[in-house]
Amino acid sequence: MKDKTCSNHRCSHDECKGVDCDDYAYNHRRIKASNRLLPCDLTTDEIIAQGEKISIARSTISSAEEDFKAQKKAFDGLKSEQEGVIMRSCSLIDRKKEDREVACETVHDFTSGKVTTTRLDTYVVIDDRPLNDDELQQELDLHAKNEEGEDGPEASTDTTEVGPSGKPAGNVDPIECSICAECGEPFETEDTEECFCEKHRA
Repeated sequence: MKDKTCSNHRCSHDECKGVDCDDYAYNHRRIKASNRLLPCDLTTDEIIAQGEKISIARSTISSAEEDFKAQKKAFDGLKSEQEGVIMRSCSLIDRKKEDREVACETVHDFTSGKVTTTRLDTYVVIDDRPLNDDELQQELDLHAKNEEGEDGPEASTDTTEVGPSGKPAGNVDPIECSICAECGEPFETEDTEECFCEKHRA
């Protein structure tokens, strides 16, 4: 049976088939444009371009790795430094004290035989100990040196007799001396010819 919407009255079909009939009233077309991802063959230039991209990407990664290593090294150093600050501050908080340079005075008392060290900001004795052997020996050496300086240099123990010219008798240089005719010993010839051998001294 023909549909009443068919405008082709000379249609020889027993039934209306709108798809096959161009004169069918509702036989119109709807066209919609769209893009889809579909496989396509690459050209030679496109393949070469992809190889260049790979080379650039690898170079970029290498440069980024070097920057990362440098930044990591700087970060590790900064982190270690600041962790040291944290640990030191925590230690000070726990102790509630801090070691600082303080002027001190040390007294070596050889009468009491002690060494006493006092901090000059609070005048608290921080060390009180006996003199050790080295310190005692140094004091003895100092006393011995002072006593030697007070008494003066020790008198000479040389008992060599000298002649009128101040030269030792019986031990003069033969070049500057003559020989005694009686004893054969040399005697000085500056002022007087006087022999100082044991025979003539007696």
